[in-house]
Parts: sequence; C-alpha cells; structure tokens
Amino acid sequence: MTSPPPLHPDDRPDFEQALRKALETPEIVAALGSGGTGGAQDLVRRLRDRAHERSAEITAAAADEYAAYRRLRESGGPAAGPPRTPTPPSAPGAKHGPLAAVTVLVPLVTAGASVVFLLLGYCLRLSGSQRELADTLVSAGWIAAACATAAGLAGLIGVLTIAARHRSSPPEGSPPAGSNPQEAPAVARARDVWRRALLQRGMLPFLREQLGHEPASGPSPGDTSDGRRPRLGFSSPDFAGPDFTGPEAPGKE
Repeated sequence: MTSPPPLHPDDRPDFEQALRKALETPEIVAALGSGGTGGAQDLVRRLRDRAHERSAEITAAAADEYAAYRRLRESGGPAAGPPRTPTPPSAPGAKHGPLAAVTVLVPLVTAGASVVFLLLGYCLRLSGSQRELADTLVSAGWIAAACATAAGLAGLIGVLTIAARHRSSPPEGSPPAGSNPQEAPAVARARDVWRRALLQRGMLPFLREQLGHEPASGPSPGDTSDGRRPRLGFSSPDFAGPDFTGPEAPGKE
C-alpha cells in the first residue's frame, strides 16, 4: 500500500480554508456553542492546533483526489502535450544581421576614407606640389565625411527602431500573455474535487471525533454523566424522571 502524497506548501491555504469551513458548519457551530462563548473560543483554538498536528491523517482521507489534482497541476493539464525545448531568446537585431552589419560598417569605412583623403590632400597642399590632386583629395574627404555622418545617423535610427520592436514583442517560445497552466479548467475542477473530499471525508469526521471526546467546560443540558460532550450525530439517551412519591404510611397497602 503506497503512502499518500504529502501536502505541498502551496496547498496549505486550501487546507486552512477547509478547516475554516468545517468550523463554520451548523453542526460544528451548535456543538461549540454548548460550552459558552469563552469556552467555544478556547475549544476552537485547541481544535485548530490538533488539526495542524494531524494534517497528514486528515489529508490522507482525500489522498486519491489530491494525487489526481497534483498530477494535472504539474503537467499543466491534459492538453499540455509533450514538453518542448525552450527557444533561447534572440538578441535585438538578430533577425536583421545584414542590415546591422551595413549600418555599422558603412559609417566606419566612410569615416576612415574621409580621414585618409583629408590628410593626403592637406599634406599635398602644404608641400605645394600637385595642387589639383590635393584639391580633389580634400573634396573627396569632405564628401566621405558627410556620407559617414549620414550613414551613422541612419544606422542609429535603425538600431533604435529594431530595439523598440523587440521590446514590444514577446520572445519566441514564451506562452501568451495571461496564460497560466495552473489555471486550466481541468486543473481547477480537480482542485475543487479535492477540496470537497478534504472537507467531507477528512476535516468534518476529524472534528466530530474530537468533539465527541472533548470534555465540556461546564454543565449544560447536553452533557453526559461523566462530564464529556456527546458525539455529534447521536441523540442523548432518554432518562426517566425520579419517583417523587412519598413512602406509604404504615399499615396501608
């Protein structure tokens, strides 16, 4: 016989909710009320402590439903399918490799060419030789510098546009926004079935048993002769009233 699965820490709130509902049922409230307000509060605290101490025993009454619920929750529901290998997130501009290379290389090449042309042209001007070639190189240098500036600005705008698009779109392989496998209808139904079984077959029988063995805090009409509270669901035995007829007078029959 396999042991029931232990209660997961995430399911502790459901256990507390089942305990609270059980303590608020009419039969439990009626049994607690026979001890007075102060006695009922003290008894509720004792019952809560005992329920926490024996939580494994209580949850074992709904072990099958809990195991089915945990299987569905861990698998993400019946429609989860086989696990998929997550796709690593792509870097900004990964799909635009050639464009990114062009936006980076063109400004660098044109800027380097403009520097070379300007240096050669001004050096030839200083030396006084080949005046026409020097003017041509200086003009080409300034044109290259203008092209480098324009290409740099265009590349910067392109990179910013790609980055903005990447931030606005979810990464590949990620689930749609707002989807949560734990909130699937099948998982929610399994959770409700487990919580009802925990309340009906685990928590309420436990409280009935504890109240049946709990000493009463004071005399009340429902107390038994040994000072214990009667079990829930059973009526108290009928006691005949005492015979108050006086003794017969001597000589009378």
